[in-house]
Amino acid sequence: MSEALVRHGVTSFLPALHSCDPELLTRSLKAIASLRDTQLKGARLLGIYLEGPFVSPRKPGAMNEKYFKNPSRELFDEIYNGSDGMLKLMTVAPELPGAIPLIKYILSRGVRVALGHTDAGYEAARAAIGAGASHVTHLFNAMRTFHHRDPSIVGAALEDPEVSVELIADLVHLSSTAIRLTCMLKPKDKVVCITDALAAELSEGIHQIADREILVKGDAAYLMDGKTLAGSVLTLDKALRNLVFDVGIPLEDALRFMTINPANILGERDLGEIKVGARADLTVLDKSLRVVAAFIDGVLIYRREHDS
Repeated sequence: MSEALVRHGVTSFLPALHSCDPELLTRSLKAIASLRDTQLKGARLLGIYLEGPFVSPRKPGAMNEKYFKNPSRELFDEIYNGSDGMLKLMTVAPELPGAIPLIKYILSRGVRVALGHTDAGYEAARAAIGAGASHVTHLFNAMRTFHHRDPSIVGAALEDPEVSVELIADLVHLSSTAIRLTCMLKPKDKVVCITDALAAELSEGIHQIADREILVKGDAAYLMDGKTLAGSVLTLDKALRNLVFDVGIPLEDALRFMTINPANILGERDLGEIKVGARADLTVLDKSLRVVAAFIDGVLIYRREHDS
């Protein structure tokens, strides 16, 4: 994964895990944690992003809801300890019983809380934000929709200037208009572009990923019902081109969404910008915004083959 990501301009990343069989989750956490001090051949591993298991069966997305759990401090501790402290960001549905005290506890352990995979209304979302949740997992997707009499978590996230939001910029999960409106409403430093990639670079057809069969077709990945989106096939350089060329986001803003903004949200103050004292992570793009080369800590890690 690390080597594949750097080819698309990614120099640091959080591998995302989702709710799944507990034994598989434990193995996955330990496998990632074992790489903590390993010098990878591509993008730098920063930690783990976990969607669930404290999320709503009403908004499972592509996850198997039989693995969802009500908020539990004991289960969180088990997960956190299994990650050997590598867990950096966790998605929680704020309407679940016990969610608010658990959010406070998760934050006390140094893990940031995102709201997502949720059927929360506006008030429940506001309560979670008041408890310290400051981020929203893939805004609009796998959550209650905005309605003029029920603004839901979407309205709560859009109106609060301190809450950051993720956008999946594959133009499948979200329309160009939804992306533009979000960028108009949110401060420029509170938007993060993500890929939510589960099947990037996989060929069209059926693939087994964890406990699910995934159908890759065109520019999207689906569960076997052919309707439910299952992550994406997006890469970050493609997301940049989508934002700039299709959505009409200024290049300098689009670059913020995938560099300094996510770095700041994670507390990585030496990443995401070019300044004295920062790590020399650089991605070189051509005029069509395709990756030419990538440097990590000043070392050339990737160069496009036909460039010299």
